[in-house]
Amino acid sequence: MRLDILINHYKYFKKNFPYHILRSIFKDGLVCWSETRGSDNFEIRLVDAYPYETEGSLSFVFNVNGTPLYTVSFTFSPGNHFGLVEDQVLYVTRIQGAKESLDIISGATKTFSDNTPPVLLISAIEGMALSLGIRTIVGISLHNQIGYALVGQSGFQKNYDEFWKTYESVKISNSDYLLSLPIAYKGLSLIKSKHRSRVLAKRKVREGISRKVYSFFMNNVLTGKRVRFSPLRVVRESKATA
Repeated sequence: MRLDILINHYKYFKKNFPYHILRSIFKDGLVCWSETRGSDNFEIRLVDAYPYETEGSLSFVFNVNGTPLYTVSFTFSPGNHFGLVEDQVLYVTRIQGAKESLDIISGATKTFSDNTPPVLLISAIEGMALSLGIRTIVGISLHNQIGYALVGQSGFQKNYDEFWKTYESVKISNSDYLLSLPIAYKGLSLIKSKHRSRVLAKRKVREGISRKVYSFFMNNVLTGKRVRFSPLRVVRESKATA
């Protein structure tokens, strides 16, 4: 199954990404989003996952002043491997922060309205996926993550399952999590009034990154390709994360 997913990934990757973009990704990384706040520069790069390709073939990396803080890795996978009808899904298999960078990560989280770097990276993945016409993320569970078998749960500071449960995700038969795109939010009527302004600020940041990454791919990577649907966000009143 892993071999089939890997073969699919590179066929899909080569078909949909122009050569000069592939070259940038494998050389220095492709800057898909950046923003300067005060004296700090924040950016999200799409890079190859070497030497951790057993945990995903590509990575979005959140950098602060050129220093990597967080990595989310993924692979383009056939949906039928997960019992899905979709031709392609994004299989997210690694979420990892840099060691001894807790203070910087905490500062970046505060800068972006209490959105943690991995949440911002998922927003970037959402924008890229929507530009490609992909509407599903499959998030790996803790027990299926390859590092779990090597170091056990004690080696993980962040539980994968708990991360995916903060979204409107569905646990599927192999214990991984299914997340539909665009990502839905809880209706404001279900949020206490005293928390609404904070929640709206968090959503604005996440939506902003998703839309900017979407626009970057449409204008710079997938120029001339047809996208099958609108990236407009669906708001659902009864479920989903705040």
